[in-house]
Amino acid sequence: MDIAPLSLIIVPLDGSVLAERALKPAEELAARSGTAVLLLSSRFGPDDGSSIQSLRRIAASLTVPSEVAVIEDRLAHNAILDAANAKPGALVVMGTHGRGGAGQMLLGSTAEEVVRHLDQPVLLVGPECSPSWSIGDARIIVCSDGSELSAAIASSVAFLTAQIDDSQLSIVQVVADEARAHTQTIEDAMAACHLTATTQVIHGDDPIAAITELARTLPAAFIAMATHGHSGLQRLILGSTSAAMIRRAPCPVLVARPHDFFPSADS
Repeated sequence: MDIAPLSLIIVPLDGSVLAERALKPAEELAARSGTAVLLLSSRFGPDDGSSIQSLRRIAASLTVPSEVAVIEDRLAHNAILDAANAKPGALVVMGTHGRGGAGQMLLGSTAEEVVRHLDQPVLLVGPECSPSWSIGDARIIVCSDGSELSAAIASSVAFLTAQIDDSQLSIVQVVADEARAHTQTIEDAMAACHLTATTQVIHGDDPIAAITELARTLPAAFIAMATHGHSGLQRLILGSTSAAMIRRAPCPVLVARPHDFFPSADS
């Protein structure tokens, strides 16, 4: 399986501190992969130039090559989708608040729409991502629940690890004390992507707590997981497990839908 190099890292910014928390992961990943960062914002109505100036100030503080763009009269999620779709092999890295609503754990509406419509993985930085986070030894936790859906993350993990030298992959499944783990499906999917990973089974009743605790202990550079991307109440609900993981994770979470597309290296 040939994976195209990472072509661009897109960081959407809206002036909030939470959105800017995506800058550090984006910058480190850009430095590791030799990729430029695009700082992207969108706006409606008259502008005195302050939007682009703000992005330029942030770009000047980065240690990697960067570009800036302010998209006029375009909803934020549409601006992000346009930029990502225009650049095969691009990766969106964005912050999200992870607040809940209507009894569901939802992400910010912009992040929801991007994950829902983008045929590439998205790296989401939640509110509990550690300020001391670093790629470090590039330990990546690959979440599994034994289903074919969860195994669909394998191609996204291949895309991520292609950008990072010497990454260490660990398939993790959390099962109840009396339950049997089923990891063969994701192990086969990882092997099909030419990925080598260890497998760890954790017994417990709270997969989110178990995996986020493991991520803190390692510490993990990333958590990777698939999501169904179903919509309900006219909003995207990533699924309670995916959204809760993003909200509570001490590191960025790579989220992908099962039909992710990755351009081949010769396309």
